[in-house]
Amino acid sequence: MRQRREDNVLRQWLRPWLKRSTTHHTTLESLGAPVELRTDQRGVCHILAKNEEDLFRAQGYITARDRLFQMDMLRRTAGGRLAEFYGDVPGVGLDNSIDVRGRGLASIDYLMRVFGLQQAAQQGLSWLSPQTHRALLSYAEGVNEYIEQTQDELPLAYKILNASPEEWHPTDSLLILRYVAFQLSFPWKLLLNFGAICAQLKDHPRKLNSMLPPHLDLTLGDTSPESMHQLFPDAPQDEHETIPATKQLYEGTGQGSCAWVVSGKWTQHKKPLLCNDPHLLLRLPCTFYQIRLHGGQYDVIGQSIPGTPAIYVGHNDQIAWGASLGRVDDADIFVEELDRTGERYRHKDRYIPFIRREELIKVRGETTKHRWVRSTSRGPLLSDALRGPLPQHMTYSLSWVGHEGVREAEAMMRLARANHWDDFLDAMKYARVPALGYVYADKQGHIGGILAGRCPKRTHSPRIFRPLPAAQGEYDWCGDIPFDELPKTLDPEEGFLILTGQQPSRSLPEHTIQGFWAPPHRYKRIKEMLKRQLNKGADGKSMGRLQRDQYSLWGKEFIDRELNHYAQRAQLAGPVKKSLQNLLEWNGRVGPESLAATFFTMFQLQLMELTYRPALGEHLYRQWIDIATELEAPVEPLFREEKLWSDLSKGVLLHHALTQAHKELQKRLGADPQTWQWNRLHRLTLHSLFFWAGGLQDNFTRGPYGTGGNGFSINTGSHSWSRPFEHRVGSAARHIIELADWDQSRWILCGGQKEDPESVHYDDQLEMWLSGGEFPMSFSFAALRNMQESWLTPRHHRQEVRSNLKETH
Repeated sequence: MRQRREDNVLRQWLRPWLKRSTTHHTTLESLGAPVELRTDQRGVCHILAKNEEDLFRAQGYITARDRLFQMDMLRRTAGGRLAEFYGDVPGVGLDNSIDVRGRGLASIDYLMRVFGLQQAAQQGLSWLSPQTHRALLSYAEGVNEYIEQTQDELPLAYKILNASPEEWHPTDSLLILRYVAFQLSFPWKLLLNFGAICAQLKDHPRKLNSMLPPHLDLTLGDTSPESMHQLFPDAPQDEHETIPATKQLYEGTGQGSCAWVVSGKWTQHKKPLLCNDPHLLLRLPCTFYQIRLHGGQYDVIGQSIPGTPAIYVGHNDQIAWGASLGRVDDADIFVEELDRTGERYRHKDRYIPFIRREELIKVRGETTKHRWVRSTSRGPLLSDALRGPLPQHMTYSLSWVGHEGVREAEAMMRLARANHWDDFLDAMKYARVPALGYVYADKQGHIGGILAGRCPKRTHSPRIFRPLPAAQGEYDWCGDIPFDELPKTLDPEEGFLILTGQQPSRSLPEHTIQGFWAPPHRYKRIKEMLKRQLNKGADGKSMGRLQRDQYSLWGKEFIDRELNHYAQRAQLAGPVKKSLQNLLEWNGRVGPESLAATFFTMFQLQLMELTYRPALGEHLYRQWIDIATELEAPVEPLFREEKLWSDLSKGVLLHHALTQAHKELQKRLGADPQTWQWNRLHRLTLHSLFFWAGGLQDNFTRGPYGTGGNGFSINTGSHSWSRPFEHRVGSAARHIIELADWDQSRWILCGGQKEDPESVHYDDQLEMWLSGGEFPMSFSFAALRNMQESWLTPRHHRQEVRSNLKETH
């Protein structure tokens, strides 16, 4: 590993010097005019075109050059077409949203067909403006030209699999955008898993109520025996225990991002600063791809999503924007009542035939499988494709905002052209799925934000946290919250705006939107640190320090609230007593070297296992801790009512958990507590899309690395409680944008630009990412002049190409 890193460093250092004297020309048949490329030392390409069509042809070509296999796998996974590529093999490692253990790819393909992402993409294509449609077509032309030119030099994965990519279509780009939304949507998974717990504990409503996180406005609704048994009837005696089909869905707390913007009245250079760090599952290649686009109406730089034109977050020459997951409650699970034939569902006083759609699932080396997708007026029957987690005899459908046509490409294209707040709001009308919190800044000094996206209207409040009966229609959605009523603000009085997935009323005006909001701890910590800095004047360096902050306000508050009182009467001795004392004196920092963070995290795990596992059993315990992970409320419900889950008092439980945590750490890390650093337990391994391929894991995988942070720190280092201490979620990318001088902006990816593990740009940003640093986000033409020059040219172009950098500035 060390030798590989040293080789990469040497190659990275030499590459610009070896190639600087050579100008490369590549022919593209589809181009109308030459396109200039300027590439920096990390492989980030600045595309300078004379018109928009050529600009997006070049973007498609360059992105395919660096990320073709990733793009192909994204569209195949989203469209339910993996089995025709791999065969009906176990789907280990191919998706993080469903349980693939013991499931062949054909069944996973069927599940994705049930979700209907392909139909949403096809519908969305007809809704695009002519300008956006042309951009998608041009992007596809660029991708296809790269595929045609490199049939004999395809990425390594295709050679291993003896396969080749298919032609790229505009709908593939829309499909990928909706798949991103699918990965970020979690309410349906919560409802399925908690529904399984409700089915098991339907006679124990007090226990169920105690599990609702205190920071959310949730209820169980009618928990009378009659109501619960009607919704969750006892299973037939011959039904076997179901296997949860929603995998370790919750890869770690903190998924969603931190985004904030500071007005120029609080910055050293008197112009706004905008910061963003999307929190996502960490893997190689990164979810994002860095790119600059200059041509026609576009002059934009930022993090793009491979397979889609324009950018996701970043800035153009007038405005900057960032995004954080809105955590809006965007789905419902409905328990359906069927007639005796099983082919019609009840709606009030009548039974209605299902809407049926045939799906042909091709399987490599086997015959095509014919499957039917059945849907109600609310959405598809998820129970046809999922084995569990709800009991097998139950039939349930899914209402999800993602079933509508894809509009997000329109939002991205309009954002890239926006010049001011009104343009920004116009783009936001098309940002539908998932709902995101956006922060905004412009060169005129304005800052603002909005929670944009499709937010369902429900007749019931507070939110009933379980699957709902469908037959009478009383829980059907009654439209969406209109765009004009979505929470938004321009130039807030405080002079800054912070979005961390928290309830919007903390930063934006009051609203009626329901959501599974993040607890306020990251928001409060950012606000506290910002206020300390503002009187001195915020700058890029101070914002970088804030993005690197690894303080756990939640952990400190929990210790002060629960353990301080316990410690006054605790009967502990020896090393365990010393560890408790270290916790009480802990400064709250979850740095890589922290000893207290290690003990505190192990203590939480032991507390949950001692309390919930005996009462729930292994299967439901795993369901519950996954829910607790996503709702960021791992242990609070334990202290609502003493002796509800155990005959032991709270004090005795705490005593046992502290003692057991000490024993477990001795087993894992050795007898000396002074060696229990957090980075010895908290490890990050970056797997690739290819890591499932036998014998090739070492080529594609990086790590493990000892890291700091947890799910409650700004610099997120999240892990799932069902896979303790494995760092899974973090900042897939970071950027700090300075509107006083675009060239002072900085950014970074977790990994690198390319998917080829033999490329220096596969992981050349990783070491800096791990250390908390960033690289320059160069934007001016002056900053581009020293970068490597190359060209994409039409086949019959005979004139000498002339650099755009020499014609302007």
